[in-house]
Amino acid sequence: MALGSALLARGQVNEAMAHLQKAAELQPGVAARHYSLANGLLQQGRPGEAIACFQKALALQPGFAAAHNGLGNALAQKGRLEEAAAHFDTALRLDPRLAEAHLNLANLLVQQKQADQAIAHFQAALAIQPNLAGAHNNLANVLLGKGKTDEAIVHFEQALKLQPGFAEAHNNLANALLQQGRVAEGRVAEAVTHYQAAVAAVPNHPYLLNNLAWVLAACPDASIRNGARAVEVAQQAERISGGKDPALIGTLAAAYAEAGRFPEAVASARRALDLAAAQSNTAQVEALRGRLKLYEASEPFRDTELTPRSAPPARETSTPQ
Repeated sequence: MALGSALLARGQVNEAMAHLQKAAELQPGVAARHYSLANGLLQQGRPGEAIACFQKALALQPGFAAAHNGLGNALAQKGRLEEAAAHFDTALRLDPRLAEAHLNLANLLVQQKQADQAIAHFQAALAIQPNLAGAHNNLANVLLGKGKTDEAIVHFEQALKLQPGFAEAHNNLANALLQQGRVAEGRVAEAVTHYQAAVAAVPNHPYLLNNLAWVLAACPDASIRNGARAVEVAQQAERISGGKDPALIGTLAAAYAEAGRFPEAVASARRALDLAAAQSNTAQVEALRGRLKLYEASEPFRDTELTPRSAPPARETSTPQ
């Protein structure tokens, strides 16, 4: 058991599993053995098997708060959200200071669009364990969605103090700064810095690349724009994504236009328009048509609102050890 736990803590999951399995076989009547094995299964991406092990642990020890939290986490990964919420609630009834359960329940509530309840549990998790970078980031996302930009920025910044290479937090902070940039000077340049940091942390994420390329291509402030760099970044995003996302191709078109490469801008915008139409994305079709007319007239596009292009959200959970 000790060797398996040590290997698991070092990230050597496959090596750990043989020892955790052996411990559970040697002491099948000890709940903690099944609980630790279940955590290893979760780290291996095997939530279905983890569910069975957490249930064995709880059959032996029904008041095992951390096992209820772990079972909730596994159920959530299988899309069984109502059951997961019930186990998170039970975990917190048994141990109100279990930060991981507050965090996991908060993330689930975000998925269920219950923002106010999610905020309360994120705050509870952070009151118990203030160094949870993922909780600061996810709380900030919810606050941003409620229009509380200043509060969101504080939590994004705290997440980055705790985890400076947190690409999602850099990206999200940049989005928040763009929103604030409509009324505060200097925010757009700061946002670009964070988009660049996000790309530096995860160089091959197409949506992070796209966010940076868009601002470099379409910002109304000439001191921010950089057509050549925007083309380079947008081409990389399109290449990584496989060239099937009209939003990324639309950004490439804007980058070509900023660089003065209007024939390529027109061709890319038409390709993006065809893809958006095939996907029945009416709003995107209308936006692309408007930009295409500009490129055909040899004019670049300026995004006066600088609407943030958010990356697909990553669900941060806290798997107990």
